[in-house]
Amino acid sequence: MSLNHYWRDEGGAYSSILEPAHLMDHLGAPGALRNAPSSFRERAREVGVGDLHIAGICPPDGEAVPPGASDAGFDSFTDYTWDRPHVVPTMAYSRWFSEARSRCSKDAASLPLPFAPTVAAGWDSTPRTERGEPIRCDKWHHFPVVVDNSPQLFGKRS
Repeated sequence: MSLNHYWRDEGGAYSSILEPAHLMDHLGAPGALRNAPSSFRERAREVGVGDLHIAGICPPDGEAVPPGASDAGFDSFTDYTWDRPHVVPTMAYSRWFSEARSRCSKDAASLPLPFAPTVAAGWDSTPRTERGEPIRCDKWHHFPVVVDNSPQLFGKRS
């Protein structure tokens, strides 16, 4: 994190926590979570990293950001992937992008902190499924395989 080329947001080395609700449950309360990033920031400064930018990663199953997460010491929120549960095994990249853009706009408007949407070139969750089982698309990590994507189409969307 202390290297020159490490991604920084407004001077803070970027770090993220996937599904802050799980961490909040583990620590017991938003106040306890506020102490965790504070401690992480302090230790980062001690080892020469400098400031941190801590993002909470919204769950990939479409759950809302947990109550109290904005008061827990995060600087921003992002999402893990564009996907959400569907009933189709494949989805065209153009539809996937359109649905994600609409959802990200709503997410950004509803959150009390800045929201940085992800940029994705595609998605294929089949390596995470058991061989021989039917493909499901109803919950994490069983999402549709994105098809009809290309570098050109990605370039237009990102």
